[in-house]
Amino acid sequence: MARKTAYQRKPHPERAEDILAAARDVFAEKGYEGASITDIAQKAGIVEGTIYKHFKNKRDLLFQVTRNFYEPLIDKVGDEVRGIRGARNQLRFLVWQQLRELTKNTGLSRVVIREIRPHEDEYQATVVDLQRRYTALIVDIIQSGKDNGEFRPDTPVKLVRDVLMGSVEHIVWRAVNSRRDIDPGAMADDLLALVLGGVAATGDAAAGDAAPSAPSPDLARRLEDAATRIEKAAAKLTEES
Repeated sequence: MARKTAYQRKPHPERAEDILAAARDVFAEKGYEGASITDIAQKAGIVEGTIYKHFKNKRDLLFQVTRNFYEPLIDKVGDEVRGIRGARNQLRFLVWQQLRELTKNTGLSRVVIREIRPHEDEYQATVVDLQRRYTALIVDIIQSGKDNGEFRPDTPVKLVRDVLMGSVEHIVWRAVNSRRDIDPGAMADDLLALVLGGVAATGDAAAGDAAPSAPSPDLARRLEDAATRIEKAAAKLTEES
């Protein structure tokens, strides 16, 4: 007579964490469609019914795994960036950390990009508060760079933020879909050179002379051109994938 597998009982929060850890591994290895509740239960060392005591279904598991993936990253960079001097250095750290973590966990990043990101409502419902915290951090850094004279007084804060975040997303998309390794440090340096090259304070602006209340047409145009190039590259990557 076959012996039944003995499953050790754990406290509710600890059991939920075990399930999330197992789901993260299974999603990363097999993708969302290839993963099953049975796979996740076996990985966690529990019966399938236990999963439904903690999560509604496989989709709910994916959302919770996504939150658990992003939240520690955002908490970490938010804490560590405060010890870095200079707005450019802070932005470089944020970009490097984001590229490193998202391309290091390519299996899970691929699932998030393909299964959640295309469905804007679901994506926003899953990570909207985390995204707000991250974008607010970037905005604060860019604004501080303007205030302390590191960036030009006419720097368009939200446009720079959008170009930076969009660029990071497209670099990650390329990396996880092509399955090619990237150098996060070199990528961060190149990206910052491209985006911030036009907003670094020099000459009269650096000296604190009166600045226009709106971005100069040349500066805004260069940043918009950079954003357009990135969007075209993303479209090409989408076609190739």
